[in-house]
Amino acid sequence: MRDQSEPLLKPKRAITLDETIESCIGEFGWAQFLQSIVISLSWVFDAQQTFISIFTDTLAVSEWSLIGASSILTCLPASSFFIGCLIGGFLLSTLADTKLGRKNMLVLSCFSMSITGAIASISTNIWMYSFLRFLTGFGGAAIGTCALVLSTELVGSQWRGQVGIIGFYCFTIGFLSLPLIAFVNRDSTWRVLYLWTCLPTIFYSILVHFFVRESPRWLYVRGNKEEFVLTLKILTARSSFNFKLLWPLH
Repeated sequence: MRDQSEPLLKPKRAITLDETIESCIGEFGWAQFLQSIVISLSWVFDAQQTFISIFTDTLAVSEWSLIGASSILTCLPASSFFIGCLIGGFLLSTLADTKLGRKNMLVLSCFSMSITGAIASISTNIWMYSFLRFLTGFGGAAIGTCALVLSTELVGSQWRGQVGIIGFYCFTIGFLSLPLIAFVNRDSTWRVLYLWTCLPTIFYSILVHFFVRESPRWLYVRGNKEEFVLTLKILTARSSFNFKLLWPLH
């Protein structure tokens, strides 16, 4: 005999925010693909600034006649960069979740990293150079996190693993591009290498600002419902989707 305590009709499961977004924009489309590619390119510039010290620090130390100096002094630029990454990782990642959002934080990180890196090319001593390397590491600390989260939140859950891997491929490309850039500029000073890697990042930051959309999930959680719906309309892979169905959400 059937248990009388069991309800005849099971309660309807509430639709999650992710399911609502996926029902609108689909799992994966061309608009989402292009957005993910552009966002993941930030890993290229992040890798270049991370490993550029391999090609520049020894030349900088030699230029300032510090070859026989203490190892603490000669390793100061590289140490300063990673200390900046550590501190920036704690502070900037929090801003990406709260005030600024993933897109704005990505733009700010890329732009600040490129500006401080370009200024590092005119350093006059090891102390100025190390301080600017610290600022470069601090500014770029949130790039990897923001790029990964933003690119994966723009696609369906089944595609997030594949999209997330794109960033790691781009990081590898950035690392492998450094020897090529250094070889092309082998007759120039170490300062030119900074300009070659930082100036494209400035233009990339502008591209992201105007082309990339903010994460729909972040927009909804922060209460920006109008931009949330606008972003879904731009990214939607289903032209027949009735956006009036989103009315209860906004």
